[in-house]
Amino acid sequence: MENWLIGTDYEFGISKDGEPISIVGKIGGTKNEPLDIGNGCARQEDNVNAEVTQPPVNNFKDFVKYIEYGLSTIKSMVSGYDLNFNSLEIYSDEELNTHEAQVFGCESSFDVYARGLSRPAVATNPNLRSAGFHIHFGNDKLINNNEAMEKLVKLFDKYVTLPSMLIDPEQGRRELYGRAGEFRMKPYGLECRQLGSFFLSDFRYIEWVWEGVEKCITQFENGENLNANLMFTRNDLDETCTIENIINSYDLEAAQKFCDENNINYLKKEICKKSMSMVA
Repeated sequence: MENWLIGTDYEFGISKDGEPISIVGKIGGTKNEPLDIGNGCARQEDNVNAEVTQPPVNNFKDFVKYIEYGLSTIKSMVSGYDLNFNSLEIYSDEELNTHEAQVFGCESSFDVYARGLSRPAVATNPNLRSAGFHIHFGNDKLINNNEAMEKLVKLFDKYVTLPSMLIDPEQGRRELYGRAGEFRMKPYGLECRQLGSFFLSDFRYIEWVWEGVEKCITQFENGENLNANLMFTRNDLDETCTIENIINSYDLEAAQKFCDENNINYLKKEICKKSMSMVA
């Protein structure tokens, strides 16, 4: 992890009596004007979700410490509500009856497989909303280096996105975003946008994400290059490749087969028992 910094911005909802509730008007802050919550973290309302940003780090202890701080801070601001870590929710018309609940982020995402902008998202249900757990990679090797960024995003799909399908029970989120290869270029590196907020719901899930991030970095430094791998490369830019089809169509059987054959961890033999206190 030397010379690498890992950051995150994450989204999550709130609920009451099991029903998803819009965050609009409850914690304040916007994309253009996030509000400070201390410890280098900030909050904002993003559509129906709360969103928190935190400082980049190079170790898991600090990574999870900031997440715990952010979640507990928002929890204290919405007493009477539960934090909702479902990656996908269907909201009632009443909860979506605000301008903010109809506004979606406008910053462009890229598709590493199409080598261009991600296709616009169109949900089959207009009341569907999703929440993400975005991972940011900072390293000088990524800056203004398209080949290196492509290499890392594909490694992220192999070691994190694809096995995440076998852990996160929510299917359908990729109607909106989080499809295979989706990332944003950043001045310090890049942001991978494939994970859902479900991975915030338990300490072990967050730990699993960090282990996947470390694996991506290790393999990147060791020279693993999927840019020439036929599973991860389109023969024609207008056609999809195998890894895209598995991820975007939620082909769980193919995902498990790939993980088993490549010895990729998806918590197959583990039961999460260590829940974070602020989630309970």
